[in-house]
Amino acid sequence: MLETNSEILKAIEIKLNGLVRCILDEAGRNAEFANQLETILISDSLKSALGEPKKKLPREIFNVVGFLHENGLDKLREELERKTDSELREILRSEGLKKGKDLKSVEREQMLEEIITSSQRRLTQGASFL
Repeated sequence: MLETNSEILKAIEIKLNGLVRCILDEAGRNAEFANQLETILISDSLKSALGEPKKKLPREIFNVVGFLHENGLDKLREELERKTDSELREILRSEGLKKGKDLKSVEREQMLEEIITSSQRRLTQGASFL
């Protein structure tokens, strides 16, 4: 005898309810599992569908002039050498030295020199007001 659609759907509903209870019990006992569940269930597409705004974290931009003033030229060069190319590009962008497509074609050594030269110039300009 064939089962009707409603009987099949009822069986599926019972099994899914059991699965949900099992998952919720485990999430109640295991915080790591609960965090994983949250990550899976609240994906970016679901967040945008729910209308939750994304929180922008403030980016900390390296203060080149301040660092130069406090630590000197040699320490500044060492600090910049430790930075990645993308971090150096971000510094150039934040200082207004390069924009957009200009940043992609700049070599690392050239980025370092532009940042150092600009920061020295800005530091001496600021010192003239003291």
